[in-house]
Amino acid sequence: MGRPGLLTGVGALLLVLVAWVAPARPAEVRTQAAPVKLSADLACEPGGGANVTLPEATEGISFLDPELTAIEVTNSVKALKAQGVETIVLTAHMGLETATEGSLADLLGALSAETANELDFALGGHVPLDISTKINGVQVVQPLGNTRGYADTILTVDRRTGDVVRFAATSDRVLTDSVPPDPEVKAIVDPYQAELQEALSKTVGETRTSILRGTSRAVESEMGNFVSDSMRTYYPDVDFAFQNAGGLRADIDEGPLTLEEVYAVLPFNNTLVTMNLTGAQVEQVLEEGANSQYGTVQVSGLKWAYDAEAPFGDRVTRVTLPDGTPIDPNATYKIATNNFMATGGDQ
Repeated sequence: MGRPGLLTGVGALLLVLVAWVAPARPAEVRTQAAPVKLSADLACEPGGGANVTLPEATEGISFLDPELTAIEVTNSVKALKAQGVETIVLTAHMGLETATEGSLADLLGALSAETANELDFALGGHVPLDISTKINGVQVVQPLGNTRGYADTILTVDRRTGDVVRFAATSDRVLTDSVPPDPEVKAIVDPYQAELQEALSKTVGETRTSILRGTSRAVESEMGNFVSDSMRTYYPDVDFAFQNAGGLRADIDEGPLTLEEVYAVLPFNNTLVTMNLTGAQVEQVLEEGANSQYGTVQVSGLKWAYDAEAPFGDRVTRVTLPDGTPIDPNATYKIATNNFMATGGDQ
């Protein structure tokens, strides 16, 4: 079974469509160049599938509003049922952070009981956590990502009715430390590994003190300040910068700073983006950041305070410029952030 988390872009979309979709209406996506129709004509007896993905995993492709995703899944299920399909699997490049939380949990929770009852199994992705659970009556399995694990899933189907009468899933990890490398493959990889290590070992700076993430993502950190301040240094014309705490994956020790250490802090293929937000929208970003299960949003260029015990929507109590001037809800401010946050990541 191919896991969508291994690929991005059109390749990932093609993978999940070919793997799961039974004869049904073609799926339509739009690229920047022109509409592209992916024909779903591969027989997959006796079932079918519906597929969804996160926007940042499909650069160059635009999708319907994410809020309408649950409706689209419902429509896909109805289309499959109309063709007599009884066994339906949902594959999603959306994941779970816990057994009950995450973008996939939100999607499944938004489905009606009727639609959820027609889904026999959901395969999660995007988040590299090994989780097996049931949400809104739907069996969900999410294996480890990046080739570190896999899910062995067995659906026992009644051929007369198409109903799943038994579901079993086990997850396992791929352990390669004790496996001797293949000599031919090693001969191919070694030159690139040496070249990569040489590049990563390059000294790009020096720190006079350690830069730490702290013991909790729920508060502002030295690393959060460092990264968000760096965004404003790179874009000197922006007013504020935002960094998600969950995207900071390592500390920096005192002394020479190598490219490898920088990459360890920010190991994702994110890019910096700028955008204009009103003061009211800035406050909304902070409100989301004060409530996020992924940690408090890290900021540069402003001061803010919030009450962690207040209900969501009323947690932020103060937002000011560095000189103490309150931000204007109606004014426009230019902000910098990473593309993951810009597309709704770590809300």
